[in-house]
Amino acid sequence: MNITRAQHFVWRRYLRAWADNELIWCLREGKVFRPNLMGIGQQRNFYEIREMTLDDIAWLRSLCAHLAPDVRSYALPLIGEFNELFAIKLRLLARGADPAALEKSISEAAIDLEEKAVQGVVEAAGEPYLAALLAGDTSFFRNVRDRTRFLHFLCVQYTRTRRMREMAFSGPAQMTSHNPEGIWNVLCHIVAAQLAASVVKMGYGLFVVRNNTTSRLVTADQPVINVHASHSPPGAMVESLDFYWPLSPSIAIVVSREPPDESEMPATTVADYNDQMARQALEQVYAAASGDFAGIEGVVGLATQTS
Repeated sequence: MNITRAQHFVWRRYLRAWADNELIWCLREGKVFRPNLMGIGQQRNFYEIREMTLDDIAWLRSLCAHLAPDVRSYALPLIGEFNELFAIKLRLLARGADPAALEKSISEAAIDLEEKAVQGVVEAAGEPYLAALLAGDTSFFRNVRDRTRFLHFLCVQYTRTRRMREMAFSGPAQMTSHNPEGIWNVLCHIVAAQLAASVVKMGYGLFVVRNNTTSRLVTADQPVINVHASHSPPGAMVESLDFYWPLSPSIAIVVSREPPDESEMPATTVADYNDQMARQALEQVYAAASGDFAGIEGVVGLATQTS
């Protein structure tokens, strides 16, 4: 079985806008270096799914009961899909399968099942939207189906990161209503779907903002951020939501109820957005040039606390 163990929680296709020949500048722990895209925004077996207990499944089903009907119709089958591999294991064990050999096969399949069957599908659906946005084209957003699909894709980029997972597992923002470790793989997709549905319902707009200054936009291992959370204490309840997503050193999008103050960023806005990206990073900030980290070296991760 061909297993992908170095699994990216930041989409490589997205990061290429900052790369030159697959090399990108990275700021981590105060050090600046230039790795290959394969070596950043990834973690070994990041997408490995865990076997859920009956309590885990019951908790998720109870959560789904409170969701909007269209989100619930997406979420309930997803719970079954994420646990199907382990249900198969039980059926095969009941038929006399060799436990050791079966455990090895199931463990290997669990490593990249989500990346190929769920995350990969979401990103494939989002790729045409990313290409359009890089060209400054937002016309797809006028179509309800495309708007809904794009916002789901965007919200997955927001929730399905190592930062979000680690904040759910520990620190002041950690989940306390249920142990998150067994359910996170499916929960983050349910949260993304519910968040996208809420944004659609509230009539958020999609706005392109361009950077024509001599400064360049940076991105990070939390590529989509809520701009209202950048200066809040980690774990604090943030009631407002406006998304910012840099797409390249020269173009970004804002998804919000009100349009941004300007469609072309002055240098002060570029600096502010770069500062916010660094603050909401877990540990890595990415840039097209090493000098783009000037002024943000000391704020990386200040809005993130996991212990």
